[in-house]
Amino acid sequence: MLELKLFGNLELSGPTGRIYLSSAKLGALLAYLAVHAPAPQPRERLTELLWGSHFEEQARQNFRQALARLRKLIGTDVIVANDQFVQLADGRIASDLGRMESLIRDGGEAALRQALGYANGIFLEGTDVREQAYEEWLRGERHRIAVLVGDASVRLGALEFASGNAASAMAHGQAALRQDALREDAHRLVMRGLAK
Repeated sequence: MLELKLFGNLELSGPTGRIYLSSAKLGALLAYLAVHAPAPQPRERLTELLWGSHFEEQARQNFRQALARLRKLIGTDVIVANDQFVQLADGRIASDLGRMESLIRDGGEAALRQALGYANGIFLEGTDVREQAYEEWLRGERHRIAVLVGDASVRLGALEFASGNAASAMAHGQAALRQDALREDAHRLVMRGLAK
């Protein structure tokens, strides 16, 4: 199985070590497919996302070339593609974001603590793709992830408070406020911790 790190600088590794992607757009394409896995993604959407500023024929050609290079790097069995859609084969790539989301859905104290450990760095920090559609998607994903992390911090803080650990609860509330300074639930958690 391949491992994809999406927090901080994008990194891909396999059984024999790190796999170097030859361009930011290859990394962005893989990241987008991983975030939306296992759902198939329309080729048109992927082309617009990464080559929207190019003429239509040039954009399609660039996409085809990038897809061929990516398949060569990670294996033709990892990417499933036809004339209309592209997707990652189910269970072939694991990402830190995917693990974090799964642990948050679990919702237990240990799972939330482990989930927050994955959110180490800015999502796709070093992936520089200057295309409007990609930048809009990236902003949206970073916001969605910030909300997820904030929610997980507040939930973990509430569990900590219920078990009598007010200082830790307050720290989780403060972490949620760093994600969104207007979160009322995080402010309440900090106030409860201070009062305790």
